[in-house]
Amino acid sequence: MSIRPSVISLFSGAGGSALGYRLGGFNELLGIDIDQTACNTFQHNFPLTPAWNRDISSVEVSEILQYIDIDVGQLDVLDSSPPCVGFSICGRRNIRDKRNDLFLETARFIEGLRPKVFLIENVPGLITGKMKGKFNQIFTRLQSTGYKQFHLL
Repeated sequence: MSIRPSVISLFSGAGGSALGYRLGGFNELLGIDIDQTACNTFQHNFPLTPAWNRDISSVEVSEILQYIDIDVGQLDVLDSSPPCVGFSICGRRNIRDKRNDLFLETARFIEGLRPKVFLIENVPGLITGKMKGKFNQIFTRLQSTGYKQFHLL
């Protein structure tokens, strides 16, 4: 009997990524999102997976480890889809949008959980024009986590 690989979703929304992971045979352990409606939908779609309606910056790594009863390094995948409002070419591309810095919260969880793999999804506008400097800051921060390979898709 094989054990299904585990995943936690930060900025989980209604569970679009979680559905992909489920279809791929993963065991979604936890979804976290600040939006109550998104969490309600996530919980409806994945009734066996806890959905925390929390500001990610108020969640401690130790809470997650204790809640899902795993040790540092045991998580297979950390999935993160930080808000793209400040980066999207569909909007004003506001470099000062505070949500742009939520990428740094993802780095905090990468360092604390030490997943085998992490995936961060966002929009192409993050790496172009006036946002390029923010992207470089994010990339430098991710490099400081100690992971050796990065792939931009």
